[in-house]
Amino acid sequence: MATYIIEGGSSKNFMHTKKMAFSNPEILHALLDKLTESLADYVRYQADNGAQVVQIFDSWASHLSPQDFDVFAAPYIKRIIDSVRTTHPDLPIILYISGGGGLLERMKACGPDIISFDGSVDMKDGIARVGRDVAIQVIVLGGRGWDVVECLCGVAWGTGCGVLCADECSIKCILYMPMCVCVYMASYVYMRSYTTITGQHGPRVPLRLQGLYRAAHH
Repeated sequence: MATYIIEGGSSKNFMHTKKMAFSNPEILHALLDKLTESLADYVRYQADNGAQVVQIFDSWASHLSPQDFDVFAAPYIKRIIDSVRTTHPDLPIILYISGGGGLLERMKACGPDIISFDGSVDMKDGIARVGRDVAIQVIVLGGRGWDVVECLCGVAWGTGCGVLCADECSIKCILYMPMCVCVYMASYVYMRSYTTITGQHGPRVPLRLQGLYRAAHH
């Protein structure tokens, strides 16, 4: 949001934002501080009015170097999550950073319940990097149906729990797949999620995530 305010719209290189960050960082931090307070209040408003899960979508954080992410993004994302948890501890929070494959460990350190993997992340490598104590959201854009199955397999064998988010093209591909394959994979992922939730296999998943899996199963 800060980039849109500073640039006056979208941008390819964010020159005005970068100039502010490195020439007048106190101004940028003041803006980020205000946005953080407002966004935490907005998330609470959404939860109070029926939202069962929320996603923090940091569109352009991957344009920052890891070191700059630690200064200009991570502290504010963590503040939003921590602030919301004080009033809505059972609300699942997803963190998505477009093209954020190089920031997975830093994303996890912000404390979300669910981390998004997009096309910049290798499934096996990503799960190894974030560990099995966090759920995964898989963003599938323009993939083939079998690519979606591979993603489901990765989630099932990795954390045992996750959320699938596919675009229209991917959904159409799934619909043309044998129905038995779709049902089998969905059931398998759900079964893995259930055993993980109960603590029988793998780490115990936070209580606030259980409703998501049951809803997805039905």
